[in-house]
Amino acid sequence: MSEIDLRGFQDREALRDILSEKWCRGVDKLNWKLIRTMYEDEVTVFFQDPALPGVPAPRIWLVDEWLHFCRAIEGFDVTSHHLSNFRFDIEGDAAIVNTYLWAQHILNGESYVVGGEYTHKFHRTAAGWKLNHIQLEIWWTTGDAKLFEQAMEMAHAGRAPRSAGAIRF
Repeated sequence: MSEIDLRGFQDREALRDILSEKWCRGVDKLNWKLIRTMYEDEVTVFFQDPALPGVPAPRIWLVDEWLHFCRAIEGFDVTSHHLSNFRFDIEGDAAIVNTYLWAQHILNGESYVVGGEYTHKFHRTAAGWKLNHIQLEIWWTTGDAKLFEQAMEMAHAGRAPRSAGAIRF
């Protein structure tokens, strides 16, 4: 294997690990400290779903503000996020990673499931790859999108039972 092939393989695996282990696993386990390590200081977020309250599209967030917003997920009883069909476009110190998303959110026995495609943009830093852009194109949903509003309300009012077990940054 040539040095170029090896670096490309290492980059793809590093990016896959960030999205699978830090994002998916981190958000489902409410490990905000781990998730914080994957971001640059600012992140552009573009979620094309009007059912997600309070997320203007697109918007540049300070990462700590973005993660505070994401903490609304603590209001769900459980979540399960899965990424697949990874496609990498790496040029030097910039990378775009497209993935399919399947995410289930459960509250009081009801479920809201989202399917779609993410576009993640990364920049290589001295500390490794850092995420600076997230775009989500929703392809389909099932269940009640109002569960997001209920979960957000509970989390931001300090009434989310899972918040006690969250790992803060």
